[in-house]
Amino acid sequence: MGIALKQTTQTTAQTINLLKNFSGRGCMSFPQWKHESFATLESSGISKAHWYSILHKKVIAPAVTKISQESISSKEVDRILADLKRHYNSSRIKFIHY
Repeated sequence: MGIALKQTTQTTAQTINLLKNFSGRGCMSFPQWKHESFATLESSGISKAHWYSILHKKVIAPAVTKISQESISSKEVDRILADLKRHYNSSRIKFIHY
């Protein structure tokens, strides 16, 4: 059972600040990071066309090195997530939030 969030009127900058960085270390799983990120983005009112650039900024070292150049060039959220899933889907992942 998921949490239903209402759409908000927050700015893009506020939404970006709510998203946690994904580094590939620690205790938060990749599926949990993905779920929280999508819930935040879906409730933000930000067009899905902008999700790629937002999510790409939230993936930090060393996890960012797991994203292929082809996925980065494609600018498709699904391709970036597929690359990360391949490496981190079953592991415990730490999030760092500033």
